[in-house]
Amino acid sequence: MLTVVLTGRLGSGKTAVAAQVQHQLEARGLRSAAVDLDWLCWVGPDLDDDTLSALLTRNLRAVVAGFAEVGVTHVVMARALLSSADRGAVEAALPAGCELAVVRLEADATTVGRRLDRRDQGAEQVHVATIADEISRLVESAGVEDHVVDNGARPIAATATDVIAVWLESSA
Repeated sequence: MLTVVLTGRLGSGKTAVAAQVQHQLEARGLRSAAVDLDWLCWVGPDLDDDTLSALLTRNLRAVVAGFAEVGVTHVVMARALLSSADRGAVEAALPAGCELAVVRLEADATTVGRRLDRRDQGAEQVHVATIADEISRLVESAGVEDHVVDNGARPIAATATDVIAVWLESSA
């Protein structure tokens, strides 16, 4: 099974690009799946980092096993990886022999700002505004990506095509 995590700052397009990558893989006849990793460990109130990491690993392990049972060969995931421990949590969930690539999506501040303004409302918009700069700093300083792809002011299909190219090329 080949897997990729799309990482990046808030508003970089991780989830949207993951969905587009999955659609393009499906169009190529590849049995593929997409999952937003945030949903596998969204628990409140906040958990400490170690507990959250363990929860993500446990839940992702179950999801990947389910995908494998139905013959999925390519899994596209989305999550801001903030440290090497975050990458490790994903790697720990994958079965032996499963290849992981991490692609960081980049987008300029203006594009990101527009996306976040359209996406988030009310209390969520305030929360995102509070943490956005710190998340950006952590993602960039983590350095866990294998590749970087531009997802600024360009068609999402072009970004997805570029992600597939660097991902599958690195797996060949």
